[in-house]
Amino acid sequence: TLSSERDGTRVQYRRTDAALAIKVDALVDGVRPADTLYVWRETSAYNTWFPMVTASAELCEVSEADSILYIEMDQWFAYNDMAMRGWGCNCLKDGYLLMVVRPVTQADVP
Repeated sequence: TLSSERDGTRVQYRRTDAALAIKVDALVDGVRPADTLYVWRETSAYNTWFPMVTASAELCEVSEADSILYIEMDQWFAYNDMAMRGWGCNCLKDGYLLMVVRPVTQADVP
């Protein structure tokens, strides 16, 4: 389902009984794709960069382009925590990066 499309950014979502999938396609001028990847890799800093995040950690590095992360958001109105696995396709020399993030299953944990 298309949620929004403006200024070169397209957001879509799909809801199932078990999960909410969100897809964001965007071209960002003036930002190197490698910088986007660096943000993903600096999990321990999420609680200082994102006010809603109270704890975060990298649980497992499967490879240089594949990591399992944990994020906790403990706010006065709700508590949420999630484990995510993100992996990417390194096409940085061509000027783009593909990253896929999904919830972690037990089979993902080595």
